[in-house]
Amino acid sequence: MILSLIAFILKGVLTKIPFAVLGLSLIPQRWTNAIKEKDILFSIEQVLRLLLSAIVLFFVIDIMLLDLTATAFFSNFAVIFGLILIFDSRMYMYSAK
Repeated sequence: MILSLIAFILKGVLTKIPFAVLGLSLIPQRWTNAIKEKDILFSIEQVLRLLLSAIVLFFVIDIMLLDLTATAFFSNFAVIFGLILIFDSRMYMYSAK
């Protein structure tokens, strides 16, 4: 029973990875600076953000949402996407100083 629960969670998280790309940094300057400087920490940060976004998508879509319509997706993900943008811009501003 526990193995089937773990398999359900892993399958759910892995199927959400293509959609979790929106959790990555959306500021082009961060990407160009990291590529020029070959910043390993930036790459690790992006991988962790991708996995965290996939986990959040899994819990929101498969656990919380009972209504799988476009309106439900937009109303639930607008706040999450806004928080991602605010967090990303704050990180860029602090790293630019």
